[in-house]
Amino acid sequence: MISWWQVTACLALGEIEKCVRQNHIIRARPIGHSSQLFTLMFLNSPSGMAEMRNLAITTSGLYSLSVGKIREIAIPLPPLAEQKRIVAKIDELMQMCDQLEASLRQSQQRAEALAASAISHLTI
Repeated sequence: MISWWQVTACLALGEIEKCVRQNHIIRARPIGHSSQLFTLMFLNSPSGMAEMRNLAITTSGLYSLSVGKIREIAIPLPPLAEQKRIVAKIDELMQMCDQLEASLRQSQQRAEALAASAISHLTI
């Protein structure tokens, strides 16, 4: 079972023409001087998730956010240039995380191959 807080915000850039959305998906657009990526990253951050959790209502264990509640989400907005700098830094750090994960997978594969080789030499 997927809990409501396991679902993240996403950004649709219009790459799918005539897209039909499921009725539990709410289309929201930031207003004012806000970077869409900054808004997305905030909503998926621990602070953004906590804000949504606080605003959510539940009936029989099913949590939901209405359009009205989504309008109440307080998003801290630094100047646009700072938003762009934050997004760029997060992108840079996420790329580093991806590289570290790939390196870790390679190390685990080498360790498994080494262990298998050692075992095969012991059983000969």
